[in-house]
Amino acid sequence: KKCEGQAVTAISKMAGEAFKKLSEAQKKPYQAKYEAAKAKFEKDMAAFLAAGGEKQKGAAALRTEKRKAKEGKKQTDPNAPKRPAGGAFGQFLAEKRPEFTKKCAGQPITAITKMASEEWKKLSDSQKKPYETKYAKAAEEYKKAMSEYKQSNPDAEDDGEEEAEEEQKATVLRASAGRRRSQLAGAFNERGERQSPFWYPSEIVHARWFELFFAAIILLNAAIMAVEAEYHGIQMGKEIGYPNYTEEAEVAWPGAADAFAALDLIFGILFTIEIVVKMAGQKMAFLRQAWNWFDAVLVMLWIVEILMSELPVDTSVLRLVRLGRLFRLVRLARAVQGFDSLVLMTTALQGSMQALMWVAVLLLIVQMMFALLITQLITQYYVNDPGQKIADRQQLFEYFGTFPRAMLTMFELTLGNWIVVARILQEKVSGFIVIFSILHKVSFGFACIGVVNGVFMQETFKVAQSDDTIVMRAAKHKKKMHQKKMMDFFEHADNSGDGSVSLEEWKTVLASEAVQNWFSGQGLSVSDAAKIFTLCNTDGDDEMTADELTSGVARLQGPARSLDLADLAHEHRQTKQILTQLLESVRQLQQLRVQPVPVPMMARCTELGVKIDKKVEVHEVAPQHPIRSWPDTQAVDLSLPLREVSQDVRSI
Repeated sequence: KKCEGQAVTAISKMAGEAFKKLSEAQKKPYQAKYEAAKAKFEKDMAAFLAAGGEKQKGAAALRTEKRKAKEGKKQTDPNAPKRPAGGAFGQFLAEKRPEFTKKCAGQPITAITKMASEEWKKLSDSQKKPYETKYAKAAEEYKKAMSEYKQSNPDAEDDGEEEAEEEQKATVLRASAGRRRSQLAGAFNERGERQSPFWYPSEIVHARWFELFFAAIILLNAAIMAVEAEYHGIQMGKEIGYPNYTEEAEVAWPGAADAFAALDLIFGILFTIEIVVKMAGQKMAFLRQAWNWFDAVLVMLWIVEILMSELPVDTSVLRLVRLGRLFRLVRLARAVQGFDSLVLMTTALQGSMQALMWVAVLLLIVQMMFALLITQLITQYYVNDPGQKIADRQQLFEYFGTFPRAMLTMFELTLGNWIVVARILQEKVSGFIVIFSILHKVSFGFACIGVVNGVFMQETFKVAQSDDTIVMRAAKHKKKMHQKKMMDFFEHADNSGDGSVSLEEWKTVLASEAVQNWFSGQGLSVSDAAKIFTLCNTDGDDEMTADELTSGVARLQGPARSLDLADLAHEHRQTKQILTQLLESVRQLQQLRVQPVPVPMMARCTELGVKIDKKVEVHEVAPQHPIRSWPDTQAVDLSLPLREVSQDVRSI
């Protein structure tokens, strides 16, 4: 009461001062109580340990262990070289600390680091470069000084090695997290708030229309290149005298050469503009993307081709290299709706590279074994036999004469038209060799290749289930289809047309067996129409809206999910805890018994400072709930109802 409104420590401080003023005789009763409590504690602890319990270390013991561990740790030599502040950020923080300290005056010390971190994130790569250089120089000087220090102090240890390793691990983790976040940002299609006007290069290069426009230009360029290839084919057919190619290309397609040259110039200018805009918008990030390097090289080759009349590289080769720009469409397909199948196939191929390597190893080993075996047999006993017909010997040599020919034949026997090879062996060598051909096709051509196809299918499904872009699009498509179906059903159920469905309308429409089967197909049993209506109608009124129907069915359909079970278990534990407390309270009330106030009880109350106004019945507190402290003077008004008297006694 005296310390009301003050800190909790004020109570302990006041009690300590009051205890010091007591005489030894006044302290003796408290010491006796302490000894009794200690004896009881030791007895209870012995019983607890005997029952298999484990003794926990107290706060004092933990502090003692920590102090001893600190004392036993080897002291750092104050003359040892000091490791520079960690990383480029450490150099930045050391330089700007006075400024941040002044700004964060009166705030916790963590505010300085937080402010420094925010300012560090705002710096560009070029602005961070001096601090990186400064740290690299300081780290090199530290290594040199530490090497000299160790030579003069052989027993010295580099106390900063562990910190350096931890810093390196943290840097790797941050880089990994940054890459992962960039991947997810691409899947989420997030760029944050716009920092510049839309016509700035930094905004243009990240705009969807920019990528789509140049994707269309790439496709159009490929189509023009196909037409140009046809034009050159007409001229080549005339030059080699191929049938029906009797006219020169210029005669057959007059003016086509000039049109192709003009279009090539237009495409070159557009691709050059693309590179310039990207360099202006992405700045140093432009150099970190391989596709930008590829496009830049193509543009440079085009410029050289325009400026110089002759090149050491054939222009047709350059045109062929430009077709590589079509592969950019695979990257763009991840950001455009409707390309899910293409994304799935390319991603699955990328994820199955390891499996493909082992499949290639398996095929090469097995096919090499069969090729060596059959080549030795055919060449030894048939191709080198002068008694065989020369035409048959030449035909067998065509298929099995050398190791490369035999390998190609074995792959043809496994994956291609195996009937041709099998009949040649049967007709030219022996009729019994058909057994080898059939067994090889059944065992290796069917079984092994079937297993390989199964592995690739498994990789495809695995990628489809783990790829962020595909999963997000599938979930969005599923949600959109669910909303469409629920809206169609809502319009069917809303007979009154008031924009809501009443319980009567709901029961009427769900009485149809066709509607029940339709909901079963959606993963929801609607046998109890009233219960489903109550669960979907979240606001508790008598009308259900379309949004409530859509969200309610989505929440109820399908089997119970792990989240639902966890939520139910959590609520069950809370309810169980409340019921346990309630039952304990009821048990305590049952243990309270009403009896006249005996003389010893009155004396005890007087001793404890409790004043009894009337000699009526009072609730006696159960023995297992001892009163730990009593106020100086409290009065119990026993003229109150029994329930309030009980509460009054418990409060005292």
